[in-house]
Amino acid sequence: MHLSADVRKEFYKKLLLYLQKKWTSMDPSDVDSIPVDSLITELVREACLKLFKKNNVEDMELLHGEALKLVVKYQPMIKHIVYKQTAKGETLNADVQADLIANIQAKLLQKAASGKLATQYKGNSLFSTYLYKVAYHTMIDEWRKLNRKKKNTSSNDSILDEGNQTAAPVSNIKYKELLENHVRRLQTLLKMLSSKRRKRFEFALQVVYRIQFVALDLQRLYPDCSDDLLVEVLSNFGKSYHNLAQSKLFVLIGDFITELEGGEVLVNSESFRIWFQNVLNKVKKTLFEGLPTKDKKILDAYFEFLIYKFYGKN
Repeated sequence: MHLSADVRKEFYKKLLLYLQKKWTSMDPSDVDSIPVDSLITELVREACLKLFKKNNVEDMELLHGEALKLVVKYQPMIKHIVYKQTAKGETLNADVQADLIANIQAKLLQKAASGKLATQYKGNSLFSTYLYKVAYHTMIDEWRKLNRKKKNTSSNDSILDEGNQTAAPVSNIKYKELLENHVRRLQTLLKMLSSKRRKRFEFALQVVYRIQFVALDLQRLYPDCSDDLLVEVLSNFGKSYHNLAQSKLFVLIGDFITELEGGEVLVNSESFRIWFQNVLNKVKKTLFEGLPTKDKKILDAYFEFLIYKFYGKN
């Protein structure tokens, strides 16, 4: 199971705690009668199975609520699949590898947005095993496209090729270039807001897309934030809060912005929600103007990935 460094660290921590607890609870006579290496191997196997099952339960909750987050969670696995293919003797430069990884991830995002990941998973294996197979077969498809492209330079695959291929020249832009371009354009659009409105919008944007805050995220927007308020914000948004209702989010956003701005002006949560949604719609419309696909699910999935990319969370 190929996970991010933070997830792996947490996994190893739980593994060590489980082994320690299991070891201290064992009968000394059983320990003496079994070779140490065999005993440790069995304990590790038992612990891994237990933790894998627990991780699978967490994956199921995301699959039926926040499937897009699963693609981000297993991004290291996607990289592993591509690097493994390279290790088989295929030579790829860093740019091609990055394009291939981005294309695979985008295809999985489309599957997540359309609900196919949830409907096609039958529960016969761990979800991570199922996603590995899906990612691997997607990689094979993308690999074949890459090979065809080498043979015919006039062929150019685009990650957003569901629409009319002749609708706009942007359809021939590679996914990586498209993403980097949109990151720059989003930065420009945010600068067009006044300082106060930009801080409000960026704070709400990260909360609405359920980004887990760290202290620097908040201090970047509100450098004068008190330590007590920082702790309060992180206690709500510094951990997973996917189960928090959207209506509750905006109540918290309104309350926190009021405090972050010194409490002089009370921010009404409903009025703020309407303002935020209007600005968000304008941002999306400007960013996606001219794209060949109009599929809302695909664009929403792409925009969510863009937000995580913009804030360095993937």
